[in-house]
Amino acid sequence: MFAGLRQALVLSYSECDFWDILVQSLKLKFMPMLLHALEVCQLPRRDLQSLDFMSNRFFMKLFRTSDMSLIKYCQEMFDFELPSITLQIRSEKFEMEYCNAETMLIKFN
Repeated sequence: MFAGLRQALVLSYSECDFWDILVQSLKLKFMPMLLHALEVCQLPRRDLQSLDFMSNRFFMKLFRTSDMSLIKYCQEMFDFELPSITLQIRSEKFEMEYCNAETMLIKFN
């Protein structure tokens, strides 16, 4: 799967930085779809760890390494946050907006 995706992106974006395109596609297309419904749920810690594991495995396969310090470095360089961190930020934002909407409803009643 990764080899076909990698080859297709290299052929279509040969002048651009391939790794950046692939990571940005994951960050901007896949992760929002994955996390969209999860921001309203309180997930157990093991589920959050599973999401982080999936992201770390993606980077391991992409860069063909199992060195976690290198994986963390690559994630920092590509400005990629783990799903557990992104989900926490999105959940806090959702709760704030929900409370604000609830407050507005109370004011109008």
